[in-house]
Amino acid sequence: MKYLLILFCIFFQLITVAQTREEIFNFQFKPAKTGGYYYVVTEKKDSLWNRQAWFIAQKTLYMDGSYKDESCKIGHGEFTWYHPNRFLRTKVKYVDGFKEGAFLSYDDQGRLKDSLNYVRGHKVGKGNGVEVSWYDDGSPSSAGHWMQDTLKKGTWQYFHKNGQLMAVEKYDSYGKLITCNCFDEKTVPLDTSLCREREATVDARVWKRFLEKSLQSLVEQKAREGIKGNFTVVVRFIVEKDGSIKVIEPLTNYGYGIEEAVVKIFNEAPAWTPGRQFGKLSHTTSNIFNIGMIKFK
Repeated sequence: MKYLLILFCIFFQLITVAQTREEIFNFQFKPAKTGGYYYVVTEKKDSLWNRQAWFIAQKTLYMDGSYKDESCKIGHGEFTWYHPNRFLRTKVKYVDGFKEGAFLSYDDQGRLKDSLNYVRGHKVGKGNGVEVSWYDDGSPSSAGHWMQDTLKKGTWQYFHKNGQLMAVEKYDSYGKLITCNCFDEKTVPLDTSLCREREATVDARVWKRFLEKSLQSLVEQKAREGIKGNFTVVVRFIVEKDGSIKVIEPLTNYGYGIEEAVVKIFNEAPAWTPGRQFGKLSHTTSNIFNIGMIKFK
């Protein structure tokens, strides 16, 4: 409540300034009266409209970019987007609403995922090239070759933060992974069966019992509030190294407090088995989960 009060006071002050507006956006990055996910400030600066958005829950920057129009449809200039953990997610330049030049995409560990080139909004080149990425302290993270925009080829190397080799992957001419060898931070080889990426998992029976019990309480609560209808709720979340669920993000927005209630349910969810990559527990593994149709009668 205290945070909301502060936010309201800031909003009250800014609406008195011409050509500046504050808004609350939902997870789809659209204005919302309820279920706010982003706090957005749009301000006229010189001939452009600059927009900055923050994750409300994490209180970190989500995006920064400028537009030619007040409705923020025609991007113009450099745009940056960020992951909730502050790592850069995407960087691209727009000219008159069209992508122009390099488009860079990073994962939530700061590693470069994708590098494309655009001319007037059209992707150019065959996507063949070399990729080198770094950790936030400037030490190398990975290096290898791409082909056809998304396929890895040849030898890829990955490094620990201490500079030691973490993994070596080899791909054939069709982009298929042939071998993967990984090492600990002291260069000791690890079991190759642990090197392949493994997504986070959960005991299906335990998860089913948890959802059935929790959703029944939600149905009963909404019934008392007079809410009726069928709602299919989808959420995205991250499984941490310890198996806990964090950064729970609804991908639907029905209102009536439904998404907020589902987020509370997921905050009490049983632990998952975290994912692994290169013999190590993954720092984060993103999951999109459809909990199915909830019927309020």
